[in-house]
Amino acid sequence: MAEMSFGNRRPGRNVKSDDGIFANPLKFIEGCVMSRPEYESSRQNLVVDFPCRPPKMTAAVLSLYGPVDSLKVQQCDLPRLPMGKLRSTEVVVEVFCSSVNPIDWKMRKGTLSELYPLTLPTILGIDFSGRVVRAGEDSTVSVGDEVYGRQTLSRMRDVNGTYAEYVVVECADLALKPERLSFEEAAAVPQACLTAYAALGHIGKLIAKRRSKQKSVLILGGSGGVGTFAVQLAKRHFGCFVAASCSSANAGLLRDLGVDQVLDYRAPDFLGSVALARFDVVLDCVGGDDYWQAFRTSLATEGEAPPPPPCP
Repeated sequence: MAEMSFGNRRPGRNVKSDDGIFANPLKFIEGCVMSRPEYESSRQNLVVDFPCRPPKMTAAVLSLYGPVDSLKVQQCDLPRLPMGKLRSTEVVVEVFCSSVNPIDWKMRKGTLSELYPLTLPTILGIDFSGRVVRAGEDSTVSVGDEVYGRQTLSRMRDVNGTYAEYVVVECADLALKPERLSFEEAAAVPQACLTAYAALGHIGKLIAKRRSKQKSVLILGGSGGVGTFAVQLAKRHFGCFVAASCSSANAGLLRDLGVDQVLDYRAPDFLGSVALARFDVVLDCVGGDDYWQAFRTSLATEGEAPPPPPCP
């Protein structure tokens, strides 16, 4: 979905289900609620070519599910594509920085192996920042551009992830890096931000309610990775009254981000602190049945409660 990505995307197959996204939780993990184009693998793939291409690249390779030392930094082949050619909307990026999301270490440990099995060895990694070294003729960026973005899970499996010196991505999954952001900062944005947007905008239906003047959102775990993006999107993009929970140590951070009411989750009366309030969306970035039972009555009649991010 274009709004879930950084740009326009070629239409994929429409998969209909009475259960919506919950029929396929992988799509929510990807921060997406529509099916994406699928890429068929080939045993005769050739190494993608670009100017000054090195013979090998350095990558963190996972050969067996397990702890962090299961990742081995080694020399390996560059990304392989059919005929060694890019699709017209694909981009080759020299990766300067990547970040570790909970989904990354859960895939490394094998926690998600039944939901999303990997063919090992493989290169993990979703988020990245870097520089474009080759761009397809229909892509929206040019060689030399500084970019940031995320690799989809299907392409991570079929091509490679971002724990490598080079990655091939769809141009819809990246954007020009803002000058004020360092490469390290930019690489920490895509997955967490898109997850927050998916939860609020699509599942929480705030896109449809954007023109409404009276909107309120409760964000549990507002100072975490997804939470910090969620409070900013809810306040500045969707124009909501925002209440959010955190520890007292992070209260100042949330106020700086625009939160109207900061709730200390360690306070004795925390669970009853918003008992009489009603919110259009309650977003739980913490997880656990206790929070759901405590705050489900805080939903307005037509309110929405997106599930916790699959990897909180």
